Amino acid sequence: MKSIFLGLLFTTLTPVGISYAEDTDAKNILVRVMDTQGLPIQNAWVRLPQTEGRRMVDETGKWQSSSLYDLDGNEIFFTKGKILDFTISAPGYTSRSVAYEVRGRRNLITVQLEPMVHAVIDDENDENLMIRWFQRTYVENE
Repeated sequence: MKSIFLGLLFTTLTPVGISYAEDTDAKNILVRVMDTQGLPIQNAWVRLPQTEGRRMVDETGKWQSSSLYDLDGNEIFFTKGKILDFTISAPGYTSRSVAYEVRGRRNLITVQLEPMVHAVIDDENDENLMIRWFQRTYVENE
């Protein structure tokens, strides 16, 4: 008798219209962005092609979600077996592309970004070197 009462109480307290099947299909993805020393990159972002834009990481260098929206506004769930092509970028670092297959659980992706290498111009005649900033090419004056 007591179990019947508890069952009735539980069914009356359960919200109507919630689909639990979608929650079991959706997988949570956690992307962690680090530099070469293992420190989090706070100003990095994660992007998937054909989605609504880039997602910024938090102050610990992490971004987490179970779904995104495509360009038409349809929700894309991260289901087991789905292949996701991420691009991870940050100012001053070389971008990386990562292909990841969603697993049943523990979907943790740690990405290490390399700092950009800046070209050093070692020329004795620095006054003869003109930099065209908008074209990003180096041209020597005659």
